[in-house]
Amino acid sequence: VGHAADLPWAARVLRGGEDFVEVVEVQFLAALFCFHKMQPPRRRRKRLGIQHDGNHILPMKQTGLSPWRALKRRILGVLRQLAIGYVALVLLVAGCQNRMLYHPRVSPEPALLREAEALGIQPWRDGAGRLIGWRQPNSAARARLLCFHGNAGAALDRRGYLQTFNALGDGRSWETLVLEYPGYGARPGPLGREAFLMAGRAAIAELRHGDQRPLYLCGESIGSGTAAALVGEFPDAVAGVLFVVPFARLVEVANEKMPWLPVRLILRDHFDNVAALAKFRGPVAFVIACNDEVV
Repeated sequence: VGHAADLPWAARVLRGGEDFVEVVEVQFLAALFCFHKMQPPRRRRKRLGIQHDGNHILPMKQTGLSPWRALKRRILGVLRQLAIGYVALVLLVAGCQNRMLYHPRVSPEPALLREAEALGIQPWRDGAGRLIGWRQPNSAARARLLCFHGNAGAALDRRGYLQTFNALGDGRSWETLVLEYPGYGARPGPLGREAFLMAGRAAIAELRHGDQRPLYLCGESIGSGTAAALVGEFPDAVAGVLFVVPFARLVEVANEKMPWLPVRLILRDHFDNVAALAKFRGPVAFVIACNDEVV
């Protein structure tokens, strides 16, 4: 346990005046002192599951803790750890939801311009010269179609809309444009509902300026949320809407994918197409995929 030589200060304390304490007594008292210091404090002994009865260190189960209480303590400990892990998971998903929800293809503008030139597609730029999408100009068309593309990829990957609609009616029916979202392709900006809507508002305002031809919107998948929200904001500016594999409410899709999370509480981008279209009185068409496993 210890020796008096290890505790010279204890020996000095035990030497009172001229009364010299024998070394054997010093060793004995020093040993008792060391043994006392080695005992864990009462709270620590309780946390470690031990108890001192004055002579021995005994396990708690020998000092009155029933098996039921021990089991209950263990169960509560496990539940506490599970609750902490679940909260941490919810916070992680809430913080990373944009990365989980949106999957853009990001490319430098020169590379996209070369790709578009090879396909016969022209860049669509705003008044400041910034690239905001792609188009095939057709001044002979009777109407214009503004497309909001689906999630993965970029606007240039949806060139099928440009090629298909511009060819209808001998090329005199539609002039088609595909808007690029902020954070997709070469367009800078944050991902998310508000950024998409701001880009859509600016595009509608630009298309309406100096051109009286009817403007229709097309929303594909995640783009259906942007298209529906803009129709709700500008019901008089939009002549009609085409939805391709849309959803009713984004929160319902997310809840189906992750039913074990409180999606309604943590989801930031609440696209509600049903509510957005409630006051729209123009024509609405839907293209539905019966075996769609995404929406």
